[in-house]
Amino acid sequence: MSSWGTRPLFFVLLWAFGCSEVRIVPDGQGGSGDDGGSGAGESSATGVDAEACQSLCDASGPCLAKCGATCQYLRLAPCEDEGTAFVACLGERYDAATCAIDGCQAETDAFLACRKASPSSCGPESGGAGDSFCSMSRECDTGQEKAQCEPHDGVAQCTCYVSSVVVGTCSGPWSFEACNLEAGCCGSLF
Repeated sequence: MSSWGTRPLFFVLLWAFGCSEVRIVPDGQGGSGDDGGSGAGESSATGVDAEACQSLCDASGPCLAKCGATCQYLRLAPCEDEGTAFVACLGERYDAATCAIDGCQAETDAFLACRKASPSSCGPESGGAGDSFCSMSRECDTGQEKAQCEPHDGVAQCTCYVSSVVVGTCSGPWSFEACNLEAGCCGSLF
């Protein structure tokens, strides 16, 4: 279960509202479980895209400890081209000191649009909730989808992730349903 209330929050504005920042969630601060990927600085990608993955893994330092697996998930069919462009941008615009990317909006938008337009098979949602947080995730054939929310004056402030990468934030009424990956506000990104 998440310890959401005790760790730093990595909120970014939803891309649709014009924000130009993406944040990578440090390992142990938003991911769930072991994804079996490579550690920081280690990319297990092969072929033409190996250089882009290696650049991202080298640039991410301690912020993305399972970089190899994340890189592979971001480049899964049917969005390989969009995912590869997203990974290449992340590798070029990454600041390991802040775990942030300045830019990559066009690549993020194209990646999310492809994921939304492509049918994806997902497993069941799992997670938990308390008075001050909720967290839900599910494994899909295109990577892990995750929502984490906490209440602020009765409004849920949610962070939305695809394979440990923050792809947006949103808000809605506070309830356990705020984290629902289809009906909650993050559902519009997935």
